[in-house]
Amino acid sequence: VDTWPDYNDEGWGWSPWALRAYAFYTGMLWQLALRHDRLGVLDFVEPSLGHPMPVRLRGRRITQDEAVSALDLNLMNEHMPLLNKRNVLEIGGGYGRMAYFMKTINPDCRYTIVDIDPALRLANYYLDACGIKVDLSRTIDESERYDLVINTSSFDEMPAVVSMAYLRTIERVCHSHVFVNGYSRASHDHRGRARLGLDELVYGDAWRVLYAKRHRFNPGWVDKIFELAIEEKVKKP
Repeated sequence: VDTWPDYNDEGWGWSPWALRAYAFYTGMLWQLALRHDRLGVLDFVEPSLGHPMPVRLRGRRITQDEAVSALDLNLMNEHMPLLNKRNVLEIGGGYGRMAYFMKTINPDCRYTIVDIDPALRLANYYLDACGIKVDLSRTIDESERYDLVINTSSFDEMPAVVSMAYLRTIERVCHSHVFVNGYSRASHDHRGRARLGLDELVYGDAWRVLYAKRHRFNPGWVDKIFELAIEEKVKKP
């Protein structure tokens, strides 16, 4: 098993020991993801755009981000028909790794990323270069109805008032499933503002828990999947 990176050619600035430790970690994570990959996410090769760490396993380039995406998507698929999702919203999509793999396995879904400007510009560059079409926005369009909302480790990084506001908005725009992960307990940002962990957010009566367990490999994190029981309001004549 060859998991060592070609560090001499990449100029990462890490020591050989640190690179080998990272490569070993990535190889173990990849094999964990492979055990659970019913969707075939790992059949695809993540684009080299952005120059991910050059780790190889049995002759194939592998990445931490692809393994994490595969674990997340397969976990979702265990509790909902993921390939049937047609309108997906991701809050805090970063450079677009989850969007890339979701659109790769489910190309017919409409995918929207809501994030702040620097991340949106990066996602636009990355996904456009990869030939992936998504909608990018600074705010959630409340006229839409999403059948899946995703947030990976950013609700736990937001001020509590912001993350709670997002939950209330999700209740208005999502009529099916929500996937979130991140730290389970509270912390504070660099300005001393309180941030709630995912076990401390107030989800409301409409949020029916389908899955809530400790993250498979990240200490202190949890994964949560909800089904939203939202009743459409009927206007009186």
